[in-house]
Formats: sequence, structure tokens, C-alpha cells
Amino acid sequence: MKISDFYLFNELSEAELEKLESISRKEKYYKDNILFYKGSESTKLHLLLSGIARIYKHDERGNEITIHTITAPSFIAEVANFNSMPYPANCSLETDSELVLIDYKKFEEEFLYQPKIVMQFIKSLSNKIRGLESFISNNI
Repeated sequence: MKISDFYLFNELSEAELEKLESISRKEKYYKDNILFYKGSESTKLHLLLSGIARIYKHDERGNEITIHTITAPSFIAEVANFNSMPYPANCSLETDSELVLIDYKKFEEEFLYQPKIVMQFIKSLSNKIRGLESFISNNI
């Protein structure tokens, strides 16, 4: 999958795609790699192109609690970027995966407030909220 195939970016012009690619880098990760830890600074927008990621926290006894499993293609933890806050949980990769890491500040300046982008970004955020609501319902 290419970055231009991702639903959020498939309506961008060639010039816009070139600009996006100039602030991005594609990386391969392997099963069990840690993408980020709770409390880390959120400077990159993570786009999972292939694979599965798991968002998790530890309870007071040190047990891992899975909050959300994310399948490609999807953003990972874009809420932290959007709110300029540290990551609220850890993220590990459950399979070999390919990601695009986008410089969030530059993305925000150049792309985020375009109507076609912001609506898709809001949809992505609302999907994460639904996932969290499901997690809460299942664990109460």
C-alpha cells in the first residue's frame, strides 16, 4: 500500500502528495516492536499501512490491559497528536508491519485544516471513541 492509497489522502493532488511525502518516511517494524510508550512525546502521526498494532496499559499489578487493537490501514494514537499531549498508553506491533511516520506539526500546518482532510480525520477520531466505548462497556 502507498500513502496515496490511504482513504484520507486519495483525493490529494500530485503536488500535495509530493509535499506529504516530503514530511513523511516509511518504515518497517517487526512483531513485538514497541512503537511508543505511555508518556512519550507525540511528534509523529503514525499511519499503519499493513499489520496489526495493540494499544495497552498496565494495571496496578503490572498486568497488560489491551485497550484497542488496530488493523491496517489506520492511524495510531492520532488523538495524542491532535491534543498536543504525550501518548496516554503504550503501543506494540502484533505482526510485522509497515508504517508511515508523518511530521505532525508540518502535517497540521499544511494539511489538517483542509475540509476534505479534516472531515476524514474527525471520522478516524470518532472511530477510536467508539472503540474505547466498546472497551469500557465490555470491562464494566
